[in-house]
Amino acid sequence: MAQNPTSDLSLVAADLKKFLSIAELTDTEVSNLSTLLQYSDVPPGEVILEEGETNHKLYFLVQGEVSIIRDGEKIATLSHAGDTLGEMSLITEQPCSASSVAKTKVSLLVLDITQLGSLTEKVRGILTHALNRMFSVILAKKLASTNEKARLFEITNRELKEAKVSLERASREKIDELTSHHKALYRRLKSILDREITPMRNEITDPAGVTRLNKVLGALEPLLHGFETHKDIRKSRVLLLEDDINEQINAKMSLGGTGVEYQVCTTRDEAKEVISKEKFDIICLNDHFVDLIGAVKQHQPDTQFVFVTSEPIAEHFKTLKDHPELSTILARHPEDRGFTIKNMATTIQKLSSDDIFGMEKYLSWGTEPIDVTVTDSAQRSDVLTKLETYIDSLGIRGPLKRKAVKVAEELLMNAIYDAPTDPDGKSLYNHHDRAVAIELKPEEYAQFRYACDGNFLAISVVDRFGALDRSTILDYLARCFSESVGTSVDGKGGGGNGLYQIIQSSSLTVFNVKPKHTTEVIALLNINVQIEKISLHPSFHYFEKRS
Repeated sequence: MAQNPTSDLSLVAADLKKFLSIAELTDTEVSNLSTLLQYSDVPPGEVILEEGETNHKLYFLVQGEVSIIRDGEKIATLSHAGDTLGEMSLITEQPCSASSVAKTKVSLLVLDITQLGSLTEKVRGILTHALNRMFSVILAKKLASTNEKARLFEITNRELKEAKVSLERASREKIDELTSHHKALYRRLKSILDREITPMRNEITDPAGVTRLNKVLGALEPLLHGFETHKDIRKSRVLLLEDDINEQINAKMSLGGTGVEYQVCTTRDEAKEVISKEKFDIICLNDHFVDLIGAVKQHQPDTQFVFVTSEPIAEHFKTLKDHPELSTILARHPEDRGFTIKNMATTIQKLSSDDIFGMEKYLSWGTEPIDVTVTDSAQRSDVLTKLETYIDSLGIRGPLKRKAVKVAEELLMNAIYDAPTDPDGKSLYNHHDRAVAIELKPEEYAQFRYACDGNFLAISVVDRFGALDRSTILDYLARCFSESVGTSVDGKGGGGNGLYQIIQSSSLTVFNVKPKHTTEVIALLNINVQIEKISLHPSFHYFEKRS
């Protein structure tokens, strides 16, 4: 900050008289003050006052613009001659509450309060009285300005509330309109299917014609099934217990898009009151509300719970093990808001319809997965080679490709060596070294699938045993995250290291389980984010089919 002392006191006094903040001072007081003031020129970007530092100077803005910054955010801009800086820290004798930074080249008049000590007691008393009067005028101006801002804020806030109500009403009307159109489309499609297409199965004998007919039926089936699922969703009531405002916004966007009826509670007291009076099909809650589960179960024993968290899932193993009611786990991805919103919507859809299987639920509509039936361990190499060729055709290279192949290999190993069990639930093959050749029986065959929709590469395996339950997954992961990788759990080889590797390598891992019947593990890799972000916060969901 360049100081420019001037001997022309009349010039300083003339500038002071322009400033409304000192209009109440006498000519003598202005003259005396002028002897303590000096001009200062400040280049753009230079800090005039630093937030948190002690200040002993009062600044009058003569020319230029100054940004007022607090906690890294710009909260105001000063640009009028006579605007003051530093007065609040002088009045309160507290450190500066905000920084003042020159936005343009700035000219200031600077009064160093410490100079008052060098004056005679009489002059010091006169100037101190003058400064107190001046500060009173400055504070009165700022109070009037603050009141006007508060008035405008209240007006804006009221208008925003009114706009919100209008927008919500319009949104509901639009959803109802779209739903009506969907119903009409569904009825028309079902009519065509029942009256025209399905009867053709008995009329067409040509193999090529049968193939084409089956292809048409295969294309229509997801549309009709999707509509049935949507009808189930609109019948469900969802309660969201969330105290983080940002996550509330994300959740509202997710739930609003599904058409489900939902309610949000932000405090424990509010949640307790709502739970005691109303019934919900699904309750989504974070770790701050888990102790309310017992009260919910007393009044609503059939309610499903979704545990949601933005922290690494390893921090919540104890909570999850202590509350087996949290059968569905939804780990939110902090680096991808869109991904989080889509996953919550998919979660509600799956729970509402009890239709939990299929990687298609996480991909754009129309994406067609490649299916491979897994029959033996010798097949593994060929399957991985074809997957690599597919990945290359997508233009995926480097670390992401390596992670995808590693995930696929672990999924195949699990399907062949770990999944098959006898009727008593005892593992058939996981005591073998992974180099030992295994030929699966037809009833033990697994399904390996992969697809990409331009946003995510999905890789999954489906077995026919349903032996991978929630408790086993948590036990495996707890040991792996505590660096006990490789130790045996319940006689299983590898201690769940394979599952750990899958989760660590994927943006999201989804476990869909129908106990003693089917297990599906889906690994989703985001091909549009930096690979480092994936490894920093891997997440997984667990779903258990009720019927």
